[in-house]
Amino acid sequence: MIRTFYYDSSSDEGIESSEAREMTLENALETFYNLSEEKGSFIGFKTNDKIIQFDWNDDNLWMADIPDPQKRGSFQKECDYDQCVDIIKSAFDNPNWQIPNDFGFMSW
Repeated sequence: MIRTFYYDSSSDEGIESSEAREMTLENALETFYNLSEEKGSFIGFKTNDKIIQFDWNDDNLWMADIPDPQKRGSFQKECDYDQCVDIIKSAFDNPNWQIPNDFGFMSW
């Protein structure tokens, strides 16, 4: 089960992380595609044991962020739209999805 949360800074609409909703892959991708490309817009997914977040950074660039509270930091990578879509699809296809090797770790 994957639950989705997001915030669109242009429309000031979204779903709080604490109220994340179950969505199909198609609905999650549609929500991602429709997010405004403005500072503050983000989308996140809660899997069985991970949170994957995508925060709009710049023209066609998103910061993928996977918090790891036990390590007191996040695995991060700047991704383009297509890379984000691939990561989202992987998370939906495999509940035991693993963090890609090319993500760097940033301490909090």
